[in-house]
Amino acid sequence: MGKALSRLKRPGLYFNVENRAHKVIEKEKLRVAPRHQSTEELLKKAEAESAPHFVAKKHDNLDNMLKQVYVKSSGHNPEFKEHRAERLPTSRLAAPPPELGYTEPANVPAGKLTLRQAIELLSKHHADPAQFDVSNLSTHYHLKHEDVDMLLKYYRPYQAIISPKAKEQIDKLNNPLTQTLLSGNVSEKS
Repeated sequence: MGKALSRLKRPGLYFNVENRAHKVIEKEKLRVAPRHQSTEELLKKAEAESAPHFVAKKHDNLDNMLKQVYVKSSGHNPEFKEHRAERLPTSRLAAPPPELGYTEPANVPAGKLTLRQAIELLSKHHADPAQFDVSNLSTHYHLKHEDVDMLLKYYRPYQAIISPKAKEQIDKLNNPLTQTLLSGNVSEKS
């Protein structure tokens, strides 16, 4: 209901706007409220000092006080933070999109894996289960023995079924992630 009323009311708001605006502009300006006696003298003194003739002439006493000011600094100020150029981008080009769809963290705490590490863990075990058994993988990736056992039990590496024509195109890409995924996990379809 409010939208309908505002649609009906809007043309009335904009009716004769220009003439009404000129009337407000031409109206006599409001008078300023009278000043209090205590501040009136201070304001008159400030206006007299800031007059153009005060600024234009040279004042020797102010000039001498300015000459006496000398700042000497030595050492490092701990409150001052230096600007670090290393945080600035080195290139104005747009960053390439992340390979797995998200930016991977720089530091991974012990007991956690990134998606890339999880894919590597699964594909290593799938390629050679004797060499990459649960104990070797848990020490290499700093994981609990039970966690690695559950990963290998319930997850499998991706299995791609690719036609020979598509495999040739993928081989041309030479992408390390596709090479990891396709190493031994590809069933060729004729």
